[in-house]
Amino acid sequence: MCRTRISILSLLIFFLVGVAHAEHEFTETGLIVLADYAKFPHAWKSRSDQPAMEDLYTIKHDDERPYLTAKIGPRPQRIFKKISWDPVTHPVIAWKWRLRSMPTAGDKSVAVYVSLGTDIIGIPKIVKYLWSNTHPEGAELNEGFFRPHEVVVQSTTQPVGEWITEYVDASTDYERFFHMEPDEVAYGVGFLVSPGIEIDLSPIVALPRQ
Repeated sequence: MCRTRISILSLLIFFLVGVAHAEHEFTETGLIVLADYAKFPHAWKSRSDQPAMEDLYTIKHDDERPYLTAKIGPRPQRIFKKISWDPVTHPVIAWKWRLRSMPTAGDKSVAVYVSLGTDIIGIPKIVKYLWSNTHPEGAELNEGFFRPHEVVVQSTTQPVGEWITEYVDASTDYERFFHMEPDEVAYGVGFLVSPGIEIDLSPIVALPRQ
């Protein structure tokens, strides 16, 4: 996975000032907000109605900034938001996450979904960026044909209680995994949290390369 250098000023404005901009709105740094949780859960889709996503994911605020907190019981619930942006001009995806607890037994992970296009029948092509309790950082996993590709960006069950910043060059990863360029308009973003994990998730933004 290629982690490109991105604008430090963009990240500082995003993480220090917070996300007070409407979705799709460009700031002076070229940042696009993909998910700020202002319309959660109505703008989001889940795989099923059981368990209800609002029973597992809650909106809280930290220094007046909203974030999504997940406390997953025995059954996970994937949530996804369809939202359009240009993956050529804004290929870098950035977010923060703050782990509160993660089981040490079993293969557990938190996945940030990024889809920059669909296949010929309209099914999203997805790359999942993982915080894993078993796989090492940098590991790349393939779930099989027509299944998401996975990249581990954080490993182990530490640190706890600290915001960790991630940024990934989603466009480069998409081309490398699917052997094609992203669509002209990206498809969306989402999350999947394994049972037993408690974690906080910041808004997600798209940035240009620096």
